[in-house]
Amino acid sequence: GGILEFDGMDQEWKPVATVQQHDKVVRQVRKHPVEVIQSQFREQQEQSRAQLFSRLYGTAFPLQLMTEQKILSQVRRLPVLHSSQLGLATIRNDDESFGFEDWVCDSRDTETIVDVHRATESMLGWSQKSQF
Repeated sequence: GGILEFDGMDQEWKPVATVQQHDKVVRQVRKHPVEVIQSQFREQQEQSRAQLFSRLYGTAFPLQLMTEQKILSQVRRLPVLHSSQLGLATIRNDDESFGFEDWVCDSRDTETIVDVHRATESMLGWSQKSQF
């Protein structure tokens, strides 16, 4: 069991994940080397950006950015509306890129009518009890 990963040094495939069904191993799934690189890209980019900012502006600046990112990642909208997290995208400079997901319709944007008050109350754990 475990995760299949390509080790660039040894040029070998290592176990990445096993697909199990009813306690039986059905097959092992491997990640392509490009998929591994893409999954690690964001983290490596954030680390290099933090190193650059600490050299340019001092060690407090990357810590401030990390704090702001943590705060902005917690900001949410009403439960019936998905949050685009524009503030987080702006601080990460993701708002300047245009990708496939930007022009394809988001499946979370539905045209169904939802009672906002009930959805908010259920999200907060409030129940509608009669007051009489």
